[in-house]
Amino acid sequence: ESGREIWRVGYGEGFSNVARDEHRHIAFGVRFLRDVVVERPEMRDVILRTLTRLLPEAARVFVPYYEDPNVTEFVSYDNHSSQVYGFAYNALRRRMDVIGVEIPGPEELMPGPIAPRGLEGGAIAQPVDIEPVLVGQTS
Repeated sequence: ESGREIWRVGYGEGFSNVARDEHRHIAFGVRFLRDVVVERPEMRDVILRTLTRLLPEAARVFVPYYEDPNVTEFVSYDNHSSQVYGFAYNALRRRMDVIGVEIPGPEELMPGPIAPRGLEGGAIAQPVDIEPVLVGQTS
C-alpha cells in the first residue's frame, strides 16, 4: 500500500471514531434532557426558550466563510443551504420529540429556507475540481 492509501484508511477510521464519539455525546444530552423534563415538566419551557433564542444564530455555523454572514441561501460542498438546514432541522426535531419538547417550525428556527428531505436529495451541483494550492506557493 502506498503512503497515500494508508493515510486515507487512517483518516477514514479516525473520522468514524469522531462521528461515533459525537453520537454518544448527543445521545447523552438527549437522555439527560428527557430525564430532566420527566422530573420537572416546567423545564420544557426553559429548553424551548433557550433553543428558540440561540438556534437561529447558531445555525449560521453552516454559512461558508467566504459568504456574507447574513446570507440566507448558499451552496457549500455541492449542497444548497436549504438541504443543510433541512437536515439539521429534521435531526433536531427527532431529538426534541424524544425529549418531549415540541419545537416551532423551521421558518422560526432556521436562518434560511429548508428542504424537507434535507440531504436525502443528494448534491445539487457538479463537484468542482480545484488543484490544491500549497501554503507559500506562488502562481
